[in-house]
Amino acid sequence: SNGSKTKAYSLNTSLAPIYSSASYVSRNITAGAWATQVLPFPTTITENKPEAYTLNAQNEDNGTLTLTFQKVEESAGTLSLEANVPYLLWFDTKPEEYTLTSGGNVTMTLTPQTSSTTDFALAGTYQTIYTTAEDNIYVIPGGQTDKENFSIRLSVGGRVLPFRSYFAANDVTPAKINILI
Repeated sequence: SNGSKTKAYSLNTSLAPIYSSASYVSRNITAGAWATQVLPFPTTITENKPEAYTLNAQNEDNGTLTLTFQKVEESAGTLSLEANVPYLLWFDTKPEEYTLTSGGNVTMTLTPQTSSTTDFALAGTYQTIYTTAEDNIYVIPGGQTDKENFSIRLSVGGRVLPFRSYFAANDVTPAKINILI
């Protein structure tokens, strides 16, 4: 560690909609690892682009739940992320700076959408969530560097930081969860 600290600020969503002429989110990124993201404004990325994915489908077979994700395609070398949509992100290399901006005047509704399947959803938050077993919130544990084969786990006594996404189970506790990218 170089002594830097990451700060996470929650947004007061009761103030929505918020009108802003310039908005940004900046965060530390680990190369070769999964990250999650939800933004209250749309943005485009032309440099240091991650691969972005949204939850697409699920299949259950003998207690094994498989979640399938769809890659967000670039257009003319630009990756566009929508406001309030939760994403999974993969960075092959660590960007020197990862700051996402609104690019101008924007109205922020501060209501994250949910990419949902029957039993699981990929949801986002603008406030810190302190998790309990009853929340049925699953997260990607740190240290997973295999892009094609990673796992999620139930988060108990943890937290989900603002501008992040998480998996929300709908009254289901599968014996095993597979992720397909």
